Amino acid sequence: MLFKRARLTLGLTQSQVAERVRALVEAVTRRESSFDAGYVSRIERGLITWPHEHYRQALCVVLGAGTAAELGLIAKQVHHREHPDEVSSSNRRDVLQAALVALLPPAPPLSRLRIGDVRAIASRTSVLEHWDRAAGGRAVRDFALRELQAAVALTEASTSPAVRAALLGTIARLANLTAWSSFDAGLFDEARPLFQLGLTAGHEHGDAGLLCHLATNAARQEIHLRRPERALELVGRVDGRLPAAARAMLAAVRAQAHALGGDERQAARHLVAAEHAYDKVTDLAAAVSSARLATALADMRHAALRH
Repeated sequence: MLFKRARLTLGLTQSQVAERVRALVEAVTRRESSFDAGYVSRIERGLITWPHEHYRQALCVVLGAGTAAELGLIAKQVHHREHPDEVSSSNRRDVLQAALVALLPPAPPLSRLRIGDVRAIASRTSVLEHWDRAAGGRAVRDFALRELQAAVALTEASTSPAVRAALLGTIARLANLTAWSSFDAGLFDEARPLFQLGLTAGHEHGDAGLLCHLATNAARQEIHLRRPERALELVGRVDGRLPAAARAMLAAVRAQAHALGGDERQAARHLVAAEHAYDKVTDLAAAVSSARLATALADMRHAALRH
């Protein structure tokens, strides 16, 4: 069956699929979902052929399908000439965006912010980050913007220093997500203030690793726009103790900026520093997330040797 094949191709268990679908549906509807591994099993056994709309959309995201039909999900009766899911990916995302706007009325303001409120936002942020990696699109960006606006509004609420720090960290993550998705869509003027918001929140939060992540992403936009001086200024804001993967990325961005600015000596120095830091990455998760960095370093080294 197409559905089971898609799940096994990704190496996911029925429980893992259920957990991810449930998280997405609850993030979208803000209501508890009963979707579980048993539901996945019933789909794979053909007992359920046309899940609820929210479940179909979430299943497409989790299993990387463009339409429900690609998962073998077929409605028993279709009253329209066109299959409801047989539309382009961009149209499907626009439909989802409209649904999100209707489903998510602005949350009432809080006079007192508690850690549970921040954890709920952080949980939704994690889902959005996963959703963005899996599918991306305008719907994810617009949903994240709504979450960011609501989170920023909460900075006016009364709270403890620890809860405020946690909120700032979540704001920094949401700002990075919305800024990067704006940049990816070519909306550079919209991305820049979002990156700046993330940097401000990250700096006040005090996590050097998070600040490094934000600064290097913002600097990569400036390098893309051929503004090496601005890129170097951004990465110059990062200080403190950093893991090896973060140091490698920071040095690699500096090398790119210096190379773009024509300073080959500094570019070579930072390239060596990036390679040296990358060799020290021992954490498995960091090593996996740094795979693109390794490729970039190899490309940069190849380019340097040609010169």
